[in-house]
Amino acid sequence: HSQTKTVRLSEQSIVINLPLGEKVDIATHKEVTITTTNLDGGEEAADLDIRVQALIQPKQVFIERFWQKPDQYLMGENDFRKRFPFYAYKDEDQKKNWQKGVLAINRKVSSNGSSQLSLESLKAGYYLITIEAKDEKGRSVQIEKVVGFYDSEKQIPLPDEHLSVTFSKNSAEPEENINIQVAS
Repeated sequence: HSQTKTVRLSEQSIVINLPLGEKVDIATHKEVTITTTNLDGGEEAADLDIRVQALIQPKQVFIERFWQKPDQYLMGENDFRKRFPFYAYKDEDQKKNWQKGVLAINRKVSSNGSSQLSLESLKAGYYLITIEAKDEKGRSVQIEKVVGFYDSEKQIPLPDEHLSVTFSKNSAEPEENINIQVAS
C-alpha cells in the first residue's frame, strides 16, 4: 500500500480567489464571495483590503488590430492616428491601462477564509478590483482584475461594446425557451 501527496511550495502562503468573469451582469450578481485559501486549498484566515475603482474609458472605441503591436515604433503617434484613426497606437485599448476614476468600494475585512462583497452600489462600466491580503506572518499578497459590469434589466451594455448580445442560458433542451437580449 502506497500513498502520494503533492506539496506546493511558494513564497506566498495565501491564494485569493475572486470568482468573477470578465463580464458580469449586475442585475443578477448582487454580491460575490471572496475566498482565501492556503496552497492546499484549505480556508485560510486573512485581513483583506478590497478596492473597486471605476475605469475611465477613452473617448474613442478602438478596433482590434489585425497585426501584432510593434516592438519598435517607426511611425510617430500623430502620423499613425492620421493613417489608422480607429486603432490603438500603443496600449490605450487595454483596459488595465485606462485612467482610474472614482473609488466605488473601499473596505477592510477580517476573513475566516470567506467574505461577501456587495456589488449593488456599482453601475454599468469597467472597474479595477484590487484585493490585498496579509497572512498571519504579515506578508502581503495582491490580485488585480478588470471586470466589466453591465445591467441586463436596464438594457445597459458595456461602454466599449457597439453591440451587446446576452443569452439567458448557455444551452437549452427542445421546447425550452432562451431569452436573447440585444443592446447597442
